Amino acid sequence: MRKRYKIVLALCGALLGAAVLGACTLNDNPYKDIKGKGFDVFVSFDPNGGLIASADGSALVDTYRSQDLQSGVKLLAPGDPARGRGASNSIVSREGYTLYGWYRTAAQARVDELGNKLDENGGLCIKTGNPQGYSYSGKWDFSADRLTMDDVTPEVHAGISGYGITLHAAWIPNYSYEFFAENEAGEWESYGTAVKPENAASIAVPAWNLETGQLVYGSVPRITGKTLEHIYASPDKTEEYLETIPHGGTVDDATATATNTVVPCYTTWREGNWFKISTAAQLNANLQADGCYEILQDLDFTANPTLFWNGGKLEFRGTILGGGHEIKGISTIQAGDFIAGGVFGRITAEAKIENVKFEDVTLTITNATRLVGGLYGLLAGDVSSSAAITGVTLTGTIFAGDLIDERNFTNFTIGLVGGNLVTAGIATGGIRVRSLVVEVYDSASGGFVNTYPVLLEAEEDGSVRVTKNPDPLADPNPETDDIQGNHS
Repeated sequence: MRKRYKIVLALCGALLGAAVLGACTLNDNPYKDIKGKGFDVFVSFDPNGGLIASADGSALVDTYRSQDLQSGVKLLAPGDPARGRGASNSIVSREGYTLYGWYRTAAQARVDELGNKLDENGGLCIKTGNPQGYSYSGKWDFSADRLTMDDVTPEVHAGISGYGITLHAAWIPNYSYEFFAENEAGEWESYGTAVKPENAASIAVPAWNLETGQLVYGSVPRITGKTLEHIYASPDKTEEYLETIPHGGTVDDATATATNTVVPCYTTWREGNWFKISTAAQLNANLQADGCYEILQDLDFTANPTLFWNGGKLEFRGTILGGGHEIKGISTIQAGDFIAGGVFGRITAEAKIENVKFEDVTLTITNATRLVGGLYGLLAGDVSSSAAITGVTLTGTIFAGDLIDERNFTNFTIGLVGGNLVTAGIATGGIRVRSLVVEVYDSASGGFVNTYPVLLEAEEDGSVRVTKNPDPLADPNPETDDIQGNHS
């Protein structure tokens, strides 16, 4: 069996001496370099469940000369920068705990005034199920206390007779917060914890970032698929934390025993991943198929119209609460092989869209490879009849035609609002459908001419039938250049 010893900075009157020994067997003398040099006082630091320099099985012992203790010697705490190069090798740590100090006496089992066992948080072990904690006595003040011969007792270190004292690390659990949320049965359940930052009196309550539209949680743990609404100090929800959550934990300095190390917090949540949107850029940056959006101002995509909703492919199953605001200037180009397109690709049964005005929307159907069986409409290719759509208005233009004739697509139908002709809850003040103008090189004239490859015909069911234009050089709608569709 091998044990590593670290014997670090020894203070001898005005002299500084240091010895660092590597691994050696128990039969070796870890003090052989100081034997015969007069170092006969040993100060041992008991990590008490912690680690020295993050190494298991390490020991930390400082050595001094007994004659220098006559006037008192100032000890150096482990990790003190005054230890010089040995400082980093003397740092003591313990995961989940904070070192409160070093004490002469340790391992005094904690009990209350009736003798009941207490855990290290000061709670009754019989209630918490935690093991019994310990208290300490005789805290060493490294700034004021001086080591004298009255503090040490005769002892032998690895065969060297001398005097010694052991200081014990006193650990307290990291101050933390435990967060509770109500389950389906209305009972409070713990869902996460947060550690209070060192030297901080509190943690911040999550707050909305007005620049990004996101709720910044900081130290507070999240619940997947939900958005935090409130944090309360008690289950009755009478005292709400508005800006910070203070931590009232205390430590008895004389005994290094902590109380109130865990602050319970009771939370309420809103279903969905919510964003508060004030600009078009925010809405685009927070794209999520299941996102929930509260629109706070009119949004104008005119300056950058094609960024919205991933090019019209999104299968939206979230929520948009428009608050009566406009979302203006969205432009979608259907040029790939996806078979459902519009402002949204699809609006699923889980979606909820209410009180929003989609204005000046543009859908261009061009260069498609899967027009047969495809669904296209100004709002979405496919709108579920179960989606909760109320108070929605829609205006804009659909352009159609490029390469449809070359690929022999005939009798193709476009929905004015949705490709599947579901329009419940959506009012339109006029949707235009226009034959797309395509430039074709004319070898006879040696230049480009405008062509109109498709003929568009309005149907009574709110759709537009697309057929091959018998004369692609002639505008199929020379007077108005568009056909109008209205729904309510």
